[in-house]
Amino acid sequence: MKVVTVGTSIITSTNIEQMKMAGIEVFACVSRDLERAKQFAKENGIEHYADNFDKVLKSNDFDFVYIGLPNSLHYEYAKKALENSKNVILEKPMCVNQKQVKELISLALTKGLYVFENMKTYHSLAYKTLIHDIDKIKPIRSVNLNYSKYSSKYDLFKSHKEQTIFSLKYASGALMDLNCYNVAFAIGLFGLPVSSTYICNKKDDIDISGTAILKYPDFIVNAIACKDSNAKNYIDICGERGHIYSEIDVSIMDEYKIYLNDGSVKEVKLKEPFAFKPALRTFKNIYENNDTYKYDYYMKLSLMEARVLDDLRKSASIKYEGE
Repeated sequence: MKVVTVGTSIITSTNIEQMKMAGIEVFACVSRDLERAKQFAKENGIEHYADNFDKVLKSNDFDFVYIGLPNSLHYEYAKKALENSKNVILEKPMCVNQKQVKELISLALTKGLYVFENMKTYHSLAYKTLIHDIDKIKPIRSVNLNYSKYSSKYDLFKSHKEQTIFSLKYASGALMDLNCYNVAFAIGLFGLPVSSTYICNKKDDIDISGTAILKYPDFIVNAIACKDSNAKNYIDICGERGHIYSEIDVSIMDEYKIYLNDGSVKEVKLKEPFAFKPALRTFKNIYENNDTYKYDYYMKLSLMEARVLDDLRKSASIKYEGE
């Protein structure tokens, strides 16, 4: 498995480091600025670099493209890669809306390729263990999630300086940057909600903080995410027989405690210092073993996630440029 990366963000550098740990070869990096591509390649120990994505796609020297660009560019770049017979790893959220996600998955299927969403939440050992531990406290009655952190770009945004992470043009904001983790966390545990509502604070039409309310038949998920303030992040899953609690946000949750009504407490610690590595290792295994069953499972999660994000945005009258 040989990958070309697109984008020069910190998240891309982090993934490059962890791709190497997962046994994935990083063949080259691409940036629209050739000097930036050269510098990025040097910083990340990559031999090849380029500034022409279309030209790079004609090469037969690699089989995957990792796309770490702003949300609104995911669909365009991924479609080009698939059309040129390259598999794709997309940063979360996979695309701006479910329509784009469906099109990419369909195109990949037609061409016998894979398109993955790099939603690390689904792949951690702690999360996979939690899926089974929830049975100990069922029936579920309430779920409360908070993933909030004051963005390093927020002050610049308040000063009316354009920021890609606060932008209708780039399909960003609190929901798509942070609350999508909460949404994915809930969907992976409980499936599609009956209804989804988003109540948010906006500045210049961008949601800067808000609460997603996911209604299930017998309980409600309250998912808070803020880019304009810090908070004590937590996960609290409450059932009739006890509750499960963690003081770690859903994106990197690797430990939690199970409090049962009989007074017993069980602590679960499954530390994974490299948060993206499990997902990347999973993608590699699916690709190399042609594990279509597992692939279908993750694609269904991505489709459900995209559908709920669409519903949440619609409820809050959030529409991105170009939609």
